[in-house]
Amino acid sequence: MKSAKRSITELILEAVPEAIAWKDVNSIYKGANTQFAKAAGFNSAEDIIGKTDDQLSWKKFANEYKASDRQVLKSGTPILNQIEFFHRTDAPDLWLELSQLPLIEDDGEAVGILIVFRDISQDMKDKQDLHAAKNEAIE
Repeated sequence: MKSAKRSITELILEAVPEAIAWKDVNSIYKGANTQFAKAAGFNSAEDIIGKTDDQLSWKKFANEYKASDRQVLKSGTPILNQIEFFHRTDAPDLWLELSQLPLIEDDGEAVGILIVFRDISQDMKDKQDLHAAKNEAIE
C-alpha cells in the first residue's frame, strides 16, 4: 500500500538545510523539521511537539531562550543571525547562526515564534584558519 503524500509545506521544511521549529506564545513547540528534531535529540519532528526547551538537548539554556522568546513576542521584532557558541562535552563544539521571528496574525496579534538555525562551525573554522594564515604571512 502506498503511503500518503506529504504536503508541499512538509516537503519544503525537509528540503531546507536549516533547522526550523515553531512555538506558541507559551514557548511550547508546535512543530519542527527533522533537522531541528535531530539537533534537539529526537529522531522525528513529531517527537518535539508539546515539549519546551527544558526538555531538549539544550535545556541548560532554556531560561535564556524563554526570555528571548518573550522579548520577540512582546516587541514584535525578530532577532536575526545571532551567532552562538556551544561547548559540548559529548560531541564537538558548535557555532550556530540563530534567528527568532514573531509569528503575527493579520490583526497584529503575536501567536508564536519561529526559530531557524544553521550550523556554521565549518565556516568559523575556515575564517579562523584564514586569519591565522594572514597573520603568519605578515610575520
